[in-house]
Amino acid sequence: MIICPLKNIPDLDSLSINNIPLDRVSSHKILGLKMIDTLKWNDNSKNTITKASKRIYIIRVLKRSGVPPQDLIHIYLALIRPLLEYCCAVWSNSIPVYLSEKIEKVQKRVMRIVFPDLHYSDALSVAKCDRLDERRLKLCLKVLSNIKHPNSRFNHLLPPTRQESMSMNLQNSSCQSLPKCCTDRYKKSFFPAMAYIHHCANCYIKNIFVMV
Repeated sequence: MIICPLKNIPDLDSLSINNIPLDRVSSHKILGLKMIDTLKWNDNSKNTITKASKRIYIIRVLKRSGVPPQDLIHIYLALIRPLLEYCCAVWSNSIPVYLSEKIEKVQKRVMRIVFPDLHYSDALSVAKCDRLDERRLKLCLKVLSNIKHPNSRFNHLLPPTRQESMSMNLQNSSCQSLPKCCTDRYKKSFFPAMAYIHHCANCYIKNIFVMV
């Protein structure tokens, strides 16, 4: 698979192993994630939504059988929501808004079945669930926190802190410095996106203390 976001892909020689040419493909599944040669996540999101939507039938059948709403929510949390969040640290910041809304609609359908008389926000409150986009952000921040641990094997991939990259004393010196991003695709990838979010969150908290 040739990774190239350009419209005109360069004509490269095919690869071969032991004089056997390898097939060239435009997409490939790796550890449950569908990667495509343009590094977009449309196909992966579509597969995720389709897979999760098929399991909603379980909720419908159990609802008709008189299973209590709280038990239906437990089933949703065990069988459906994990599909919608699988490896979200890899793709969550890179998907456009319309794909994020399509993923959210899967949870909306479940809440409509379990709590037919409640608005989506009210149903989430009763079910003690968060919106999926909010949960993905929390999960990404949790991954970032784990990577920051000194014993993490991925610790070296983090951008340097502001204190490490600058000789002077700065506010939010413990935050990762914001890397220079020449493309929007790189800017929305995990490390630059999380560094920016973490930096904004710290500034917001400090501003609150200043106002108080």
